[in-house]
Amino acid sequence: MENIEKTKGKPWNIGTGIFKSQDEVVKNILKLFPKIEPIYKMRGPGPTQIKDQQLNYAKIRDLGWDYLTSWSEGLIKTIQWWKTILKSNNMGE
Repeated sequence: MENIEKTKGKPWNIGTGIFKSQDEVVKNILKLFPKIEPIYKMRGPGPTQIKDQQLNYAKIRDLGWDYLTSWSEGLIKTIQWWKTILKSNNMGE
């Protein structure tokens, strides 16, 4: 909390610094849903797209922040959270 005044009202990138391609992200999600037959085709970048992007979280890391949850664990927790939200709104049936 000692850095609260330095951080107030500013945008922050929060990530792991570990690059994941779009294809890796989709494949990781699909592993968690083995019964789903995806309609997914990896396409090359469009003429105005950036081929590879990665968050730079150096600004917040310099204030002492670092991630505690791995990519895989975070993905599982996010999916569990969405399932809870959808069930609570009667949308998961």
